Amino acid sequence: MNISNCFRTLLVFWAIACAGQHVEVIPDIAAAEAEYRDANEACLKNDPNLERDLFTADPELVRRRIHRAASLRDDAMTKKEVYLKAEIQRLQNLRSRLHPGEIGTIPTGAERRSLETQQAHNLAEQGKVEGELRDLPEGDESKRRLLDQERTDLINLQNTLSERLRSLDNIDNAQEAVQSAPGGDSLAQKLDEVVKLWEQERDSANRQRAHWAQLYTAMEQALVKKAPDPAAPRKVSPKKPSRSAQPAPASPPPSARAIGSGRTWAYVGGYES
Repeated sequence: MNISNCFRTLLVFWAIACAGQHVEVIPDIAAAEAEYRDANEACLKNDPNLERDLFTADPELVRRRIHRAASLRDDAMTKKEVYLKAEIQRLQNLRSRLHPGEIGTIPTGAERRSLETQQAHNLAEQGKVEGELRDLPEGDESKRRLLDQERTDLINLQNTLSERLRSLDNIDNAQEAVQSAPGGDSLAQKLDEVVKLWEQERDSANRQRAHWAQLYTAMEQALVKKAPDPAAPRKVSPKKPSRSAQPAPASPPPSARAIGSGRTWAYVGGYES
């Protein structure tokens, strides 16, 4: 089985094969979300002590750490925008396919049948690969690795198809709840509100990306200002003499004693009185 053909099928599974309708290619939202989650986790685990070591570690090493942190953060925010745009595009396409009327509905029957057909075909291919693995003779490790990889791809594809079917179940349940509710907004209005929320989140992610870039630029500028100039001479502060090194105050000769009474003083020991 050609695995790439299966992934191409996933990209267009939302396209409705009806007369008079054009084919719409929807990005793989599950893959976009997984890439964003992985990039965000890599960014969070990268260098938790960067701020603490900003002015204490080696400046050149800190500068490289800042560049790596900025690159990982920018990658995470870029993938977040891709994921949010894919969600918005999916909701907008669903909104455009609503049936006209007071309460629109999303046609999920054709998509469900297409997914179930793909799922059955995928299970058959997975069974063939597992049979080849059982019959593979010992020692052919290169072919075993290829078959293992193909089986892994088929399992991942099967999980993705199951997620799409669960999404259709959720859509059907939501539509039934809206249709059974007395009055209230139509499904089209609710979808418009949801799209607006996702667009606000996308705009916020765009602003956050710019703010993170400014933060890492400011960190590098602060590092440059804090770093000492290697050409400037070092200032050597004079050391204060310790108390033990100071000379003791001079004392009078041992033979000189002051004897006084009132205002008259006489010095004995060879000094004039």
